[in-house]
Amino acid sequence: MKRFISCLLILALLSATACVVVSAEESGIKYTSYNLELSATGIGVYDSSYGETTGTDEKHYEVIVENGCVTKIGGYNSSIPKNGYVISARGERYHKKLETVKIGDYCINDKQKSTVTFLDENYDPFYSNTINFDKFNGVRTADTIVIYNTGATTGTNIWGTEVTVNADGFVSAVGGNDNAIPEGGYVISAVGAARIAELNEAAGIGLRVTVDEK
Repeated sequence: MKRFISCLLILALLSATACVVVSAEESGIKYTSYNLELSATGIGVYDSSYGETTGTDEKHYEVIVENGCVTKIGGYNSSIPKNGYVISARGERYHKKLETVKIGDYCINDKQKSTVTFLDENYDPFYSNTINFDKFNGVRTADTIVIYNTGATTGTNIWGTEVTVNADGFVSAVGGNDNAIPEGGYVISAVGAARIAELNEAAGIGLRVTVDEK
């Protein structure tokens, strides 16, 4: 039977007394532009296709992310890493959204929802959960879990629920149907009360997911 394993990077909020699933909208920081110059206040994200540096001035506050981890905070006109991106805030209100970020934090960039989510080091490295899935890219029939990794969206109806896993292998969004399939990632889709409950119990923003096809 095929199966996938969700492990590592459980949110600190998911404790024994507060086992809640936090949505991407609740936990993430919304950005207003991607690879575009910030002419007004807001938050922008720049990857290496934009250029060598962000080209910003002293009105900005920036966070550099490489390989999914924060490597530098503060400053402006930052060099853009080839294996990551720079998050740049302009305006005091937006500076404050990034000033709690620390070097070593994990960062999840959900391009579909234009959010970045930061996870600190306070996670349980021994947490894991394993559930079975039924097939890849097939029709989501009754009481099944399907993994979609091709196409633009899953094409599912309103009766189930889905978990989006980004190209780095982290859960970037929980909930909804007919979700966009991220480039390099996939969507885990469940239908049927028992399978939905199984997936919801296993998944949460920030969890690392691996797929075993054996």
